[in-house]
Amino acid sequence: MSHACRGIGAFAHAIISGSRSVLNRTTSATAAAFLAGSVMVAPGIAFAQSGPIKVETPLFDTYYNACTGETVTVTGTTDLFLYTKFKKTGGVDITSRIKHKGTGTAVAADGSVVSYDFHSDETVKFNDVPLGSFDSAMLTKTMLVRQGEPAGFSEDDWIVKNTMRIKIDESGNVTMDREKITDSCSGN
Repeated sequence: MSHACRGIGAFAHAIISGSRSVLNRTTSATAAAFLAGSVMVAPGIAFAQSGPIKVETPLFDTYYNACTGETVTVTGTTDLFLYTKFKKTGGVDITSRIKHKGTGTAVAADGSVVSYDFHSDETVKFNDVPLGSFDSAMLTKTMLVRQGEPAGFSEDDWIVKNTMRIKIDESGNVTMDREKITDSCSGN
């Protein structure tokens, strides 16, 4: 397997495993399919341009707001972007960005229906060098913003941040693999 393919496989794995922490597997599979399709089906197109390749898909998902205990059904759009750049050294830099935006509803504890705004932005940067080593960094921020406060507290918006870094040497050994996930509740 070429160093570029090995690196792209690790990149796809980073997207999938990182996305599972915050988003569901369907979204992660969509992102991985987008990446694989862009690179494998049309490698000349994907690598020749500096970007972006853009695909928009519908978003329909369910999220749990840990701040209120409400299950939120979200509809909206997912925009997938892929930027590629050949380096003079023969390596390839790839940046993938997945943006989710939508609105949602949930049934509150008192039986009323409440509205939500939903935003999620995930950026993955991947650097490949000719020897086949690999360096990738990911940042994800997801927010469920409740419209109207439940009685008794104001910290009803759920915010999750996920950062991940992975490095693989030219022999395929993982030399760094770290992830930090934080979630918090805040007010409007």
